Amino acid sequence: MTLKNVLEAYKHIYMPYRNFAERTREEDLKDLEDLVASLAISGIRKVGELSLPQIERYLGDLENWGFAGETRKRKTVTIRSFLKISRTA
Repeated sequence: MTLKNVLEAYKHIYMPYRNFAERTREEDLKDLEDLVASLAISGIRKVGELSLPQIERYLGDLENWGFAGETRKRKTVTIRSFLKISRTA
């Protein structure tokens, strides 16, 4: 399954189920779209191609790009939820 497919499932199934506020949905989707785009640049497009070092590298890049600690923390929580969904997809 592709990461984009998982993102769509996250958007249309997981978020409504969790009853997230609209702003949370927008921020989470932006965070995950950025992650999926960054992984695609690295050649990672499918769930089975994803590994922990790639996620760690992305999170390290967030720090290098100047994101504040709280923002990185929020993105990490969102990514963790996304990865849980991707394992069941």
